[in-house]
Amino acid sequence: MPFESGLVVEEVADGLWKLSADLVYAGKREEFTIPAGFQTDFASVPRLFTWLVPTSGRYTKAAVVHDWLLEEKRVSRCDADGIFRRIMRELGVPVVRRWVMWSAVRLAGALHPCGYWQILLAVLFAVAISPVAVPGAVIVVTALSLLWAVECGTWAVLKLVGAKPGSPRRFWWV
Repeated sequence: MPFESGLVVEEVADGLWKLSADLVYAGKREEFTIPAGFQTDFASVPRLFTWLVPTSGRYTKAAVVHDWLLEEKRVSRCDADGIFRRIMRELGVPVVRRWVMWSAVRLAGALHPCGYWQILLAVLFAVAISPVAVPGAVIVVTALSLLWAVECGTWAVLKLVGAKPGSPRRFWWV
């Protein structure tokens, strides 16, 4: 097992976590100790795509190490992305999810070129996964838009009848 310790965290704010104990990763050549107190958001997934890749899962420890490597600048961005992918493989993250996540971090780091072949590989994988990701994202955005419209309509109706949050007042439809 690549990790010599478990992940012990406490919530600091919505979506922000602080390590309560050191997290130790032992790779083939290097050992990284992420100190207690380090703050992370786990996997930085845009909200639109959390239905496809949640912010936490089997890959959470890999995401914490990746965040720490980027913040502390212990290795280059390219190496941090590669370590992230390797740790996910060691943790048993399925191949497709591993490549989706690596492609996302590699594309996000495109301003830190590792070699054009990696950017090309990430783009090709993004194109390959788009038949699944794009329709799903459209469905999610449509559903969220409809829910927002229902919420606005409900708010308008309650405003018209003079309802106040928590009020015991009975309405004409009750």
